[in-house]
Amino acid sequence: MNSEVKSAGVRLNVVCPAFVDTDLIKEINDDNCLDVQKASKFIEMIGVVSKEVVVDCFMELVRDVNQNGAVVKCSKMDGTQYTSIEVKPVT
Repeated sequence: MNSEVKSAGVRLNVVCPAFVDTDLIKEINDDNCLDVQKASKFIEMIGVVSKEVVVDCFMELVRDVNQNGAVVKCSKMDGTQYTSIEVKPVT
């Protein structure tokens, strides 16, 4: 992260939810999806998390001031997983 941004107290973290229980998932049909059957099977395999799970992941990153450059993946299948990103300066 840019040293000026970091010294200003700015943190950069990312939440990557899998499928979330929203209208977007509930309303998959032939008008908005190329293959409803494949999409439905994939969603079933990965699982759908609640909005509350995504909010909890987000709030965890907000509250933990030591997290900077973290990526939190949240899915029904794999639970919550932390990884990090390496940001390279543009030259």
